[in-house]
Amino acid sequence: MEISKFETKLDVIKNYFKQTKKSIFTFTEIANILEDKRLEWNLPNTMTAFKFLELLLKHTDLKKTSIKFPSREYSLFSWGDVSAWAYCLSFIKNLYYTHRTALYIHKLINDPPDKIYVNFEQRRSSASNYSSSLSQERIDFAFSRTQRVTTNIANFKEYKVYLLNGQNTNMCGVIEAYFNQNKVLVTNLERTLIDVVVRPSYTNGILEILNCYKLAKERISIENLIRTLKKLAFVYPYHQAIGFLLEKSRVYDQNEISKLKNLGLKYDFYLEREMSEKKYSKEWKLYYPKFLD
Repeated sequence: MEISKFETKLDVIKNYFKQTKKSIFTFTEIANILEDKRLEWNLPNTMTAFKFLELLLKHTDLKKTSIKFPSREYSLFSWGDVSAWAYCLSFIKNLYYTHRTALYIHKLINDPPDKIYVNFEQRRSSASNYSSSLSQERIDFAFSRTQRVTTNIANFKEYKVYLLNGQNTNMCGVIEAYFNQNKVLVTNLERTLIDVVVRPSYTNGILEILNCYKLAKERISIENLIRTLKKLAFVYPYHQAIGFLLEKSRVYDQNEISKLKNLGLKYDFYLEREMSEKKYSKEWKLYYPKFLD
């Protein structure tokens, strides 16, 4: 009886999913649709959400779509085929695009990426926020070593999806934007330019980052960049690396650049880790790759 009643309402059910604004659903959302529409569609009280889902997958365009990371597999249900860009913000609540993906969304790079970077912030209670004290020895040791990169990577369609588990920032600098006809969450321009300096491994390297700083000149606020940097509260003096890149791009006003210097130059710092050939900027107290000269 369950199947026959479902089939009598099949056209109505299909039209409902076609007309809804959503194209990606969790199991809970499918179950809620059943409860909201059970009476209207004359579906029996004995029909469970699992049975309803089974019938939808068999008789409609609803598809199960999964993305498998080493740590966990996530499954959602999509009406028809959905783009990787839409799916990659859906399998966990409050995911947002970051690093090189954000550079692409902000049109600072042109080549279509084959990697997608999404960030899922740690819970506030588990986020250390880098509270330990800083010393020159600690900086030297840390930047003599390879930067850690995530191994939480999934193959999805034609992309490699990097699921980052960043510190809790209370979504600092995360905005809604339209991309590929979808509303997405993405780091704003200033936050993006900070993130790529902190984790250059999630870009195509320092030359790409420098070019992005040049291209962003007419679109960013140095004041907002500094405010964002202060909110992120890194223990390492990334403002020295950012100020150096602003100056190296040769397009920013010196008065604006000096605002980064005013944050202090207490320690020697590094633009990249494990630099084999490096030079030293006395002005920024910063070691940088020799090829930038």
